[in-house]
Amino acid sequence: MNESRRKLSPVVTFAPVIIALAMAISLLWLKGTAMVIAFVVLGVALVGCVAVIGAQAKRRQGR
Repeated sequence: MNESRRKLSPVVTFAPVIIALAMAISLLWLKGTAMVIAFVVLGVALVGCVAVIGAQAKRRQGR
């Protein structure tokens, strides 16, 4: 009945993949400090996405 609400949105599902691709591109194209800053920012975003997905999965299990 509530299956449509329980599924993760495609944005949440693909966000870690997109962020990982952006990290790879930043490693290839950027140099020096810009690369480090981009890598740190994208790493924090990746950890945040994984935390959100984990929290949603845990909440779904609890029901």
